[in-house]
Amino acid sequence: MTTVTPRNDTTGGQADRRVQRHVGLPSGRAVVGGLLMAIAAVGTFLAYANATADDTIDVLIAARSLRVGDTITNADVVLVPVELPGEVRGLFGEPEAAVGRQVVAAVDEGEFLQASDTVTPVDGEERLEVAVSLPGNRAVSGLAPGERVDIFSTWSSDVTELIAVDARVLEFSGDSSVLLSGSEHVVVRLALADFTQVEAIVHAQAAGDITMIRSTLGTEVEDVGREYRPLVSSSDDDEDDT
Repeated sequence: MTTVTPRNDTTGGQADRRVQRHVGLPSGRAVVGGLLMAIAAVGTFLAYANATADDTIDVLIAARSLRVGDTITNADVVLVPVELPGEVRGLFGEPEAAVGRQVVAAVDEGEFLQASDTVTPVDGEERLEVAVSLPGNRAVSGLAPGERVDIFSTWSSDVTELIAVDARVLEFSGDSSVLLSGSEHVVVRLALADFTQVEAIVHAQAAGDITMIRSTLGTEVEDVGREYRPLVSSSDDDEDDT
């Protein structure tokens, strides 16, 4: 609304006019619109807060600098809450999962302790450790630490030899979905007591094809070195004679 009010001119004595504009209150529709926008903003904030809260997890960090070869104790790690994407893997969520493992990659104080930085230590008489890399379709699916495996090596197509028996599985690394396809390699970390068997495994990885099976109760150390050769058909023998 606009009104006109007279104003005295102190210099000329004549009345002057001044226009005043009155600001009205917002309409009911504007008030409702503003209220809806405020509610939407609060909802957005609460949704973000809930999503952020869901991404907060407890993980282990190093309470001190850890060197290669250290065995992790409760005093070496601390559990802290952090915000991480849900797809993050390879971190420890509780001290019990890391205590007793051995450090294989140095970790500075305050850094995340990753599973790849540690291994299960070798104990008992099986003090020799070797990692075997082989195609997924030549490994046993579902291997778990503590299980026992026998290892065969095939040289060309002439002979297959048993080169190691009763090796203890320490760790299995790989995607179980590729075990049947053989499209990728898996790595099995083993502990053995016989250095000769370790030598045979190392040589077979470089010169032959390795196949791994679960150990049976009938497998003995004396069986190491036994060979399998494909039977030669009689027609092949006749050709050799001629």
